[in-house]
Amino acid sequence: MCNCGANKKSFRQSVIQVGTILPHLKYIHCAYQDQFEMLFGKLGINANESNLPLLAALYESGGDKRGDLKINGNPYSFSIEDILSQIDTSKPSKNNCNI
Repeated sequence: MCNCGANKKSFRQSVIQVGTILPHLKYIHCAYQDQFEMLFGKLGINANESNLPLLAALYESGGDKRGDLKINGNPYSFSIEDILSQIDTSKPSKNNCNI
């Protein structure tokens, strides 16, 4: 959730406004890298900087929830938005990240 004064937006609304999730993923990965990689890692997903475009494409197509990602040849269904909502935003890894 973006707490932007009176103009609060959901994560999805913010992504729609920008047109892609990729800048948001890059920012969240930069600012909360340890948590980001750990939360995805718990699901067996390698969520490093080079894989962010793949995660963005999965989210934008709905492929994350549809199970388009294959792990060991098996379809894997998850919610990128739900994973990101678990990040404790009071504990950033870095403070100098930009979208």
